[in-house]
Amino acid sequence: MKQIKDLIQEWYGRNEDRISFDNRFFYLIELFQDLKMLGVSKELLPDVGSYLISLLSFDLADESIARINCRMIAGEITSAFKVVNKDIAEIKDTPIQIQAVVEIDDNDIYTNNTGEPDIDLRGIEWEQIPDDIAFLKELGVDSE
Repeated sequence: MKQIKDLIQEWYGRNEDRISFDNRFFYLIELFQDLKMLGVSKELLPDVGSYLISLLSFDLADESIARINCRMIAGEITSAFKVVNKDIAEIKDTPIQIQAVVEIDDNDIYTNNTGEPDIDLRGIEWEQIPDDIAFLKELGVDSE
């Protein structure tokens, strides 16, 4: 266990300034990759986890917030361990269904399910649509 704690302490010393709430999980995965080389098993996870929580839990004034933070860290530690120690045989391939894109030939008429008439874009010259310059200025859009 001393060798494991030394590795964790070395990892923490190397990354202490870079570990944050947002990226902590990725650093834990990096650590568990190194711990896997030392043969850390599920039986040692509670000891490793409690040591990591003591290193990673920041001093928080509110006790309830500190407990929530420790629970989050514990969850991330467990997840990192599972990610790194995932047995390939446990991964089940899920069948992928690919649906062909249905080709629509609607002659540029866009139907809708309301009482409004369908939108027919056939023969429209887009350059002839006048800009509502006053409205664009109200929106703060420079139309020129």
